Amino acid sequence: MCFSLSFTLSLLPTAHLQDLQDLQDQCPGGSCHPQLGDLMVGRAAQLSASSTCGLDGPQNYCIIGYLQEEQKCFKCDSRLPYNRHSSPDSHRIENVITTFEPERKRKWWQSKNGVDQVSIQLDLETVFQFSHLVLTFKSFRPAAMLVERSLDFGRSWKVFRYFAEDCSVHFPYVSDEPADSIDDVVCDGRYSGSEPSTDGEVVLKALDPIFEIQNPYAQNIQDLITLTNIRVNFTRLFTLGDTLLSRRRRNPQDKYYYALYNMVVRGSCFCNGHASRCTHVDNRRGDVFTQTGMVHGRCVCQHNTAGDNCERCQDFYHDSPWRPGAENATNICRRCHCHGHSDSCHFDAARFKATGGVSGGVCDNCRHDRTGPQCERCRPYLYQDPQRSTGDPHACIPCDCDPAGSQGGGLCDALTGRCVCKENVEGQRCDRCKYGFFNLRQDDPAGCQVCRCHVLGSVRSCDQLTGSCECDRFAIGPLCDQCLVGFWGLGNSVHRCSPCNCDVGGAQGTTCSQEDGQCHCLPNMIGRRCSDPAHGYFLPPLDYFLYEAEFATPLYLQSSFPGHALQIIPRQRTANQPITWTGLGLVRVLEGAGLRFTVDNLPSSMNFQLVIRYETEVREMMNASFMSNFSSCVLTSADLPLQSPSDWLASVSIIMLSPGDGGCSSNPRGSKTLILPGSSRSEVYSRQFNIVKDENNLRLMRVKCLFVVCLLLFTLHLRCLFTAVCCLSPEEAFWTLLCV
Repeated sequence: MCFSLSFTLSLLPTAHLQDLQDLQDQCPGGSCHPQLGDLMVGRAAQLSASSTCGLDGPQNYCIIGYLQEEQKCFKCDSRLPYNRHSSPDSHRIENVITTFEPERKRKWWQSKNGVDQVSIQLDLETVFQFSHLVLTFKSFRPAAMLVERSLDFGRSWKVFRYFAEDCSVHFPYVSDEPADSIDDVVCDGRYSGSEPSTDGEVVLKALDPIFEIQNPYAQNIQDLITLTNIRVNFTRLFTLGDTLLSRRRRNPQDKYYYALYNMVVRGSCFCNGHASRCTHVDNRRGDVFTQTGMVHGRCVCQHNTAGDNCERCQDFYHDSPWRPGAENATNICRRCHCHGHSDSCHFDAARFKATGGVSGGVCDNCRHDRTGPQCERCRPYLYQDPQRSTGDPHACIPCDCDPAGSQGGGLCDALTGRCVCKENVEGQRCDRCKYGFFNLRQDDPAGCQVCRCHVLGSVRSCDQLTGSCECDRFAIGPLCDQCLVGFWGLGNSVHRCSPCNCDVGGAQGTTCSQEDGQCHCLPNMIGRRCSDPAHGYFLPPLDYFLYEAEFATPLYLQSSFPGHALQIIPRQRTANQPITWTGLGLVRVLEGAGLRFTVDNLPSSMNFQLVIRYETEVREMMNASFMSNFSSCVLTSADLPLQSPSDWLASVSIIMLSPGDGGCSSNPRGSKTLILPGSSRSEVYSRQFNIVKDENNLRLMRVKCLFVVCLLLFTLHLRCLFTAVCCLSPEEAFWTLLCV
């Protein structure tokens, strides 16, 4: 029973050893730091001196001030390590490491005699935090020295402080005034005096306590207290002034050297506030396996940090930025959230800022078709199956989107699977154009082209496949953006195409401008419809150009009744009787006679209608011929069938005359025989000729001519002659001529 109890008790510490150690390593409530220790302990192999007495063989030295002792000079033999029995005169550099052994004053380091420039250097295996340095001398303290530090394993050095009995002599370019700031480099004269001659100390503190430190992790503070190497440079021996005297019995320099009892470099493992304990670096356990008091260099990190100095977050703990531990904040590294689709991550400062400091971890190399900072989304062209969890490795399924109409050739929302349509595309699969667009194509960044159908000219939007437009009434064109000829106004108002309604008498035709409906006006006509005369002009009535038979020239032709060709018959107006004549009255024109009208008051060449107003006195058969010519004419007769016994036959010809010439030629071109119905009041004769404006036509413009309306189109005022020949029965006829 006792044995069993003893066995059980002996197992408890072994089983819980790691748990107890973990409890000791924890840093509850904020930052934690390892305890200070002597960085020299356990690092004899990393300690060196540029000068040591007796390394090459025994060397004599003397001690100043041994007045009470009989022996003044001694031997230094450092060929072997110190051993109080076998090598008591060995004064190697490792002797300065504090061991707390009995009679420790019998062991020290000593340089060669008379050498001013001597250095002692400690090389550390990693970055440590430095607190202070204490040098305890067996000899006089140096007349001048300085302490340096390195943070890059000896590649570069910075001076901590200068020490000298007379700073102005030994370091003339260094201030010997008190430091103005914590990182000021000055010369200190307190530790270089002649007293004491032994056991004198030189003390250097990394941070002068007279300065208050607001942020221990500020760059200038860290630059002072972190190091990988420390070096003490002795630059001038302290002497009594007898080194220049002539030697009598022995060398005066034998009594001047540097000798150190102890060198203490206080510091700790540098853990950035994330560890309270350190362990050895790369299985290095010091000079002796069981070396006690050694300050190891690798931190046993807490707060999910890692590295020899806890200078980074552990793998997969990068959701928050690494920061040193603060007094009241652990600044723990947070685990990344990758939903089981990645085993590594990194910190992204931009993401951390964008999320307001919530998350900065970005997962690396997401698996299972995942992407996103936390592998929370499916890769492009896949989306999350709503029936599976985010951590399911098979939760991403393909999108079902038309590649022509969706962005990226088939992209969909990674969470909902909804297709992301191009700008002009719609539909659950993005497979059709929006209303007002057509021609769905994959190479079109917007997906579909906009319909160009005119809104007012088309019935509806274009065909989504061909883009063709269906035009509204009176609209034409592929885009229904034009009006039919004779219509206008599409797009200028809310109305569709409207008719031009050009004035027949004032416009050149029936067409108008498609934009504003303006008709093409004749000269001196204005208004949209050309229905108004311009300022200073008026509209003549239809019979404005009136040529009375009373003032015409008789035209004598062959007649069965020679003589008595023309006779004026005056008329008087009577109340309640219609007026069917103009001028003085009428002219009786016998059969075979005729009238010649000279037309010389037309303002310009244009189309006219020739109207002959006449009355009949008898209703019998008659013959008439109508003849016209441009240059000259000879009237001929031809028998024409009359419509009734009361119809008349008349010959009308147009003769163009040279100045002073009225001759005619036979068979005139353009002669016309006209039937004058006996039962009608009048007949309108209208005829048009299209004349090409060649050189000959232009020459005609300068010639006096006989003119019938609607034959010639000139821009000059023309002087014309119109001849009307009536070949009638012996009975008389009354004629008037109206030219409009």
